[in-house]
Amino acid sequence: MKRSGGWPRKKRLQAKTELRNKTELRSTTPPDRTSGLTRSELVARPKKRKPGEAAAEKLARALVRARSGGICEVCGRQPAREFQHRKAQVHGGEYSAVNGLDVCGHGNVSGCHGHIHQNPTAAYEQGWSVRSGHDPAVRPVWFAGRGLVLLRADGSVSPYREAA
Repeated sequence: MKRSGGWPRKKRLQAKTELRNKTELRSTTPPDRTSGLTRSELVARPKKRKPGEAAAEKLARALVRARSGGICEVCGRQPAREFQHRKAQVHGGEYSAVNGLDVCGHGNVSGCHGHIHQNPTAAYEQGWSVRSGHDPAVRPVWFAGRGLVLLRADGSVSPYREAA
């Protein structure tokens, strides 16, 4: 196949580079640890956890579920199905009762978890999400039927009173 330059594209590229064949390229690149795995297998691999992280997650989920009584803490109507990190894990948010909300699901149209992620401005205003530089322990959150509250590490809540 001829191109405007007269040479086939492959030959032009070979002429410009020192690596002329794939065996030379293979010897200079590190081996791929994921070769041979499909995308679904890569996604399905479990995350590496720090020691004690699984126990902390289990405790946080239990405290948050006990606090909510199995009802969404955002809307107060739907059964709660998911744990919402107020401060995202990628920003240093941990599994704790202070950093978690029990919310209704992502999948249904009226799901509060999906609403929180689709409307970040409103979520920050209501305290359902906390910005990366802030501490969830001192940020109030709007609970359905309770108003603004502060979350405590033991899974309880206290009314929020603004400083005068």
